[in-house]
Amino acid sequence: FPSHDTTAYHTKGGFYRDPIMHPNRHTMLRHLSMFYRNQENRLDQLFTNSEDFQLFKIGDYYKKTGTLVGHEPEHVANLHEVKHAALLAAKQDMGIGPT
Repeated sequence: FPSHDTTAYHTKGGFYRDPIMHPNRHTMLRHLSMFYRNQENRLDQLFTNSEDFQLFKIGDYYKKTGTLVGHEPEHVANLHEVKHAALLAAKQDMGIGPT
């Protein structure tokens, strides 16, 4: 199975950030959720300005063959929505807010 190559697009700046590889969409979203739950990331631009970023899948990497296959950017998520869901889940884990 290929790894998913993803990148964050800065909507206000009009550019893509460096790509990151994840085994699949679910691990990528889990990684982002963990990022938003970590207090040490509060000053990171992806945290403070999450509404400015969209996540896109831009290719597949096949580890067995070493082949990287790029394709047109495919929208995966808006980072402010991922951030909101992650912070809401964190509050629920602590017994704060609706369950």
